[in-house]
Amino acid sequence: MAITSIIPIPGSRSASADKDGKVSYSASYSILTDSQFDSPNFVGLNQPYSIGEIYDGYPINSINIEETSDPCQWTMTLAYGTPDSGDDSNPLNDPWVYSVNYEQHQVPVDYDVHQRPILNTAGDPFQEYMMADSARPSLTARKTFATFPWAVANQYCNTINRDSVFGAAPKTLKFERLSGQQQSTKVGGVNITYFDVTIEITYNRDGWDRKVLNLGLREKKSGKLQPIKLKGKDITSPVLLNAAGEQAAIGAPPHVLSFELYRSQNFQPLFA
Repeated sequence: MAITSIIPIPGSRSASADKDGKVSYSASYSILTDSQFDSPNFVGLNQPYSIGEIYDGYPINSINIEETSDPCQWTMTLAYGTPDSGDDSNPLNDPWVYSVNYEQHQVPVDYDVHQRPILNTAGDPFQEYMMADSARPSLTARKTFATFPWAVANQYCNTINRDSVFGAAPKTLKFERLSGQQQSTKVGGVNITYFDVTIEITYNRDGWDRKVLNLGLREKKSGKLQPIKLKGKDITSPVLLNAAGEQAAIGAPPHVLSFELYRSQNFQPLFA
């Protein structure tokens, strides 16, 4: 069992081109074998060409073997030309893609919508925080990276913006999370792998510093901490304090403390 001859079939060559400039060619050969029991698989494995081999200046994209009425004769067609590379656009060159979604959050509040402190009729705070819905926009940014951006995740997760970006003022955006999924595609006939990365950022118009009423069970007197007393006994519920750490006077405006809970980063370089 062997191939005895491979002869070009006259008039079998063809050519075509598409709107993107990709060219395709084909050429057919008559193959003779010395046994009528040879199979298409045998002919395909023993013919001299292979996928990807350069033929007449172009790589071979496919090889087709067909039988004829003669059991010892076969027709082989080579298709060659611009390689079938799938999507030639490189995803690593794609820009950031953004989407926005509003989500409800439950947040503790110290003030109502009129900026009045939430206090009881005696001017004291409630023992339990009042919670309110807050519809915050969440920004999703997607981009491809050649490798998973561990450095970006470690630097930015749980940080807030130091700069103004996306039209948002400093300290109003929080980098929530970063996730990525490995993908692969063909570019120019070459398989490449990359990570499709998603970043989630939440906007809070009030900023991410935590503001709380200045409350306590003790106060500073002459630089020393001492329990606040009511009718000679230590109080058991916190009362309002002033900026000096003393019990606030009745009717005095509440003093609010502000705490920075998150590190800040410049966000603009990441999305440049």
